[in-house]
Amino acid sequence: MGDIGARLRNLTANDVMSQRVVILNEEMALDDAGLLLLEQKISGAPVVNEEGELSGVLSLTDLALPRHEHHETQRVLLQEDPETHTAVLGKAREVSTPDLVRDRMSRKVISVSPSTPVVEVARIMCEGHWHRVPVLNEERKLMGMISTMDLLAALVQAYDEPDEAGPS
Repeated sequence: MGDIGARLRNLTANDVMSQRVVILNEEMALDDAGLLLLEQKISGAPVVNEEGELSGVLSLTDLALPRHEHHETQRVLLQEDPETHTAVLGKAREVSTPDLVRDRMSRKVISVSPSTPVVEVARIMCEGHWHRVPVLNEERKLMGMISTMDLLAALVQAYDEPDEAGPS
C-alpha cells in the first residue's frame, strides 16, 4: 500500500483528466444538449463559443431549474441514476427555459492547467462545490475535464499501487 499521500502529491491534472470530452456549443438547442448529456450518461459538459474558446459549463441542473433554485436542489438532481436524469430532462421541458445553451449555461467557470497538482484540483473542487473543472492549456484551449469520478479513480489507483520497493 505504501504512502498514498506521496503518490497523490506527484499527480497533476494532466495525469487524471478525461481527454475524451463531450463539448457543447453555445448556439446548440437546449433539448439537443440535454439529450446528448443523457445519451453520454454525463451530468454536465463544457460549452465553447464560435472560436472554440471555453465560455461556460452546462449541467442537467442548469437545464432543469431556474437560476435561484440551482443550489438548493443540486445534490438531489445530480445522482447518477438514469431515471433521475430522465426526470430532470422532463422538468427542463416543463419549466419556461430559453432555447439555446448560452442562455442557460453557467458562465462562472473555474479552470486548472495541466500542471496543477491533483491535490490542488481536489481542494478547488471541494471549496467551490464544483463537480467538474476544465483543464485549459496556455492558449486557454480545452484539453480535458476532471470530474469527481476522475479524482476518486486517482485515489483508488494510488491506494492500489504496489510499493516500488516491493513487499516487505
